[in-house]
Amino acid sequence: MHLVEAKRRNELEPKKDLISTRDICVSKNLYTIPNKDGDEKFALEKYSAKEIVAVYPEVSGWLVDPTLTKITHHHFNHPPGIKALLFQP
Repeated sequence: MHLVEAKRRNELEPKKDLISTRDICVSKNLYTIPNKDGDEKFALEKYSAKEIVAVYPEVSGWLVDPTLTKITHHHFNHPPGIKALLFQP
């Protein structure tokens, strides 16, 4: 079993309670649509792979960059899907 400590950058002290990776990663078939077959069943999974997972490395890099204080639409050269998720009015 692996344990995770998640805290904000300004938190210096160790967390008293750690979270098991088993408790974090529990959902199966999260992106499949029940009662559908073939391509319809995996439409959300395909969308997620193209619009979210594909840009995750870049976006996560921004989130951990201590020099970056604001993320704007100028950071994006991606399909509008990820912009819509991050910049909802």
